Amino acid sequence: MKNWVLVLAIGAATMAACSVPLKQKVVAAHSASVTALRAFQDAEIALYDAKQIPQLTPELHIKVQTALKQAFAAQDAAGAALQAWRSGTPAPTEVSQWLKEMEASLLTLDATLPPAEQRYADLWGRLRSWAKAGADVARMVGIVVGFKTQALALAGGE
Repeated sequence: MKNWVLVLAIGAATMAACSVPLKQKVVAAHSASVTALRAFQDAEIALYDAKQIPQLTPELHIKVQTALKQAFAAQDAAGAALQAWRSGTPAPTEVSQWLKEMEASLLTLDATLPPAEQRYADLWGRLRSWAKAGADVARMVGIVVGFKTQALALAGGE
């Protein structure tokens, strides 16, 4: 009987130890997403301020920044929820909301920004990095992401 108790205790400890790396990976991927979104925002602002994207009018710039503000808010809520999340349990609803907001933002940005041509490769690379990090989090917690997120994530990143 004591052996079974010991086996169960070791098994429970092993399972708890195994869940730590997944949570660390999820939190790291979310952190990469935060960094990528900030980098994208910085690049977009720099290009706008330098007037290097002729079709990026003040109105479109505001539209981009509004989409990013919403994405940041959802991303922050997801980050807080992921900090409290335990692997092996369903993903927090905030993560699903963040990924929906990511998809909506990517669709807005795709329609607003210039084509992904060579001179804008860095800007689009940062956007792809954001999509890839979000898709990584989704995959790890078992959520399906939208088509635009998948497409950009599969296109690669920095």
